[in-house]
Amino acid sequence: YVQAGTYYTNGNARCSIWYVANTTGGACTVTVTPSASLYLSFGIHEYSGAAVSSPLDDTNGGTNTGTALTTGTVPVNGTGELIIGCFTITSSGILSAGANYTARYNVSGSASLQGIIAVERLGLSAGDAALATNGTSRAWAGIGASFKEAAAGGLPHRIQNGLYVGSAA
Repeated sequence: YVQAGTYYTNGNARCSIWYVANTTGGACTVTVTPSASLYLSFGIHEYSGAAVSSPLDDTNGGTNTGTALTTGTVPVNGTGELIIGCFTITSSGILSAGANYTARYNVSGSASLQGIIAVERLGLSAGDAALATNGTSRAWAGIGASFKEAAAGGLPHRIQNGLYVGSAA
């Protein structure tokens, strides 16, 4: 797996996107090994129709405190691109996908659990900001990544997604 851009941290909220290009798809095993004992939430999503070589186009992200979460503009340098955004909050809150985005997984935060949401938007030909909202003002971190469509055409589209929420050491 390759990290898309950098990770963004705000207090205990830390968010990053990782990807692998040109896999066979279908059932697989993913092992996540954190460098320290911590609570870990992550989502695994599979897409078809993305470029098989160098699919990552660009990234952007940010941190702040508030109810409006944004990555800032994620550049898109082609047509038919996919933007994936990931956001996390430091404590209780109910996260929702922003305008024109679809939530792919969503775990509401609590006093002992950070909230996390992954959002996507397909078929873009101009840069856009990945967006999410939280009903309560909280510290948050977010990153967005744009992925190129396959050279033969055909928009990237989601095949399946999964979610793991639990503690890992």
